[in-house]
Amino acid sequence: MRAVIKNATETHYGNLIWMPPYLYPKYELEKAIKAMETMGYYISCFPEGDGLCFKHETKPEKEIFNDFKVNFRWMVIKEYSRGEEFNFQKDILDYQIIIMPISRLRCENIIHAGKYSIYPNDEFPFNTINIKASKNPLRDHVTSLTQVSVDTYRSHPIIVFTTKLIDHDSYNSMDQTQDEGLIKKLSQETDLIMDLVKYYHGEYFHPEYMVANTGLWAEKYSTAMIYFPKQNVAHIQAREVEVKTFIKSLGIDLIHNDFIEINPMLNFEINETGNIAKHALRLNSTILETDDLTMKFSMIMTLFEHMANPYEYEKFQIVKGKIGLHATSNKTNYHKLMQRFEELTAGLKKNDGSKDRILGVRTSIIHLGKRIEDLIPIKENQKKLFEELQSYTKSVIDDMISFSHLTWDEFELEREKLKLNLKI
Repeated sequence: MRAVIKNATETHYGNLIWMPPYLYPKYELEKAIKAMETMGYYISCFPEGDGLCFKHETKPEKEIFNDFKVNFRWMVIKEYSRGEEFNFQKDILDYQIIIMPISRLRCENIIHAGKYSIYPNDEFPFNTINIKASKNPLRDHVTSLTQVSVDTYRSHPIIVFTTKLIDHDSYNSMDQTQDEGLIKKLSQETDLIMDLVKYYHGEYFHPEYMVANTGLWAEKYSTAMIYFPKQNVAHIQAREVEVKTFIKSLGIDLIHNDFIEINPMLNFEINETGNIAKHALRLNSTILETDDLTMKFSMIMTLFEHMANPYEYEKFQIVKGKIGLHATSNKTNYHKLMQRFEELTAGLKKNDGSKDRILGVRTSIIHLGKRIEDLIPIKENQKKLFEELQSYTKSVIDDMISFSHLTWDEFELEREKLKLNLKI
């Protein structure tokens, strides 16, 4: 949710203000207030339920703002200077609150990361939301055919976030044929956090352990609830959006919460490296979701190339060297990995003194039309291969996430440091 804050002065208390009614779980608000009081703050809630006043006798303004960001993590808070007038229209009312279910995700704890919040089943107080039909009966009729309801949202984990994608007038001017595109765009707005969920929980060899795309429910339909703060009204629409769904998926248990909640990609401004990492995470999600092992292998090679140099093609001889900088910790292991990459791609040279090679996996796939199952028939060995490849992609993406605030040239300098440390 959106909120605005202005610090206290010598004569006035500071204010944290949001748009009423307060839609989120009240116990989180109460917990945050108690935490602030424990830190020495005076806190008093407005009787209208649209904010609170506060004061701390000793803390500087920057530290106060950080305290609010840490304790009110479900709020995206805009900080105002002392002499600046609040602009509620720009900073709160122009935004919409979006709620979408997430199928095949099991979570026990609430997650707040940047502008996103994920709530377990039946944890969000939908009774506080004023849900109404749209002004187009045909739109609501099409939605009713999917049998979506508030109970659909209650019975799934949900993701809640804010956006400026569409205002209320524009929403009302839409017809039933445009809702599919709207729901898809809203789902795509969650790509980054969901790609991170998949990245930290997914396994290349087990596509069945995968969460569904945001909004999908009943293995067929996608739905979104859009709340407009200025009008204090929410609308629900549902359509058949996804061409492909993971009907066989067993889903995942969301356990690596810290990797999501404190992730720099979600909580700080990202630079060029962060944007390149976003595409790497998208490619990684596609790899995770693909059940064809041969296509999966080829896509992993494409991901290696993207992470090595996102701007121009490089021979794999160069690509493997860059990946190896992230994936190894000493010179000996680095050279072993270079040989292993040779085995997986062009193939190792024969020991008979000739220039001939034992064809590698990539060459056999691209030039001979072989499948992974032909080259590695034993399933356990297939599993080991994809676990190995995933460890390499993870080593690079982890570093890209850590340095997501850098330009790509600066990230290349970090690679040079790795090279010096390995003494190669």
